[in-house]
Amino acid sequence: MTETGCLIDGAHGQYAYPMLVRLAEYNGMNLTTYFQWVTEMAEAGEVMDEREADEFVWLLDEAEAYLQRQAPEGYSYGWVDGEFMFLTNEAWENL
Repeated sequence: MTETGCLIDGAHGQYAYPMLVRLAEYNGMNLTTYFQWVTEMAEAGEVMDEREADEFVWLLDEAEAYLQRQAPEGYSYGWVDGEFMFLTNEAWENL
């Protein structure tokens, strides 16, 4: 049986987003040097210009999509009330 639940607690606030990127990276997603740098900016809470912020949002979408592709059959990832979860598809339907 695959363990499910909250992977990134919403209490992390703005720092939850770079945690998502690091989770995807831990699971095999490769980041370019530039995206490593943008993620480090987010981890440090640094202000990004508009281009950097747009590209970081794109990276977040890519990280979530990467994790979705890695999920076993019948499971998926997603955000619920500011928390990033890994649940069975049945559990998602019951939220």
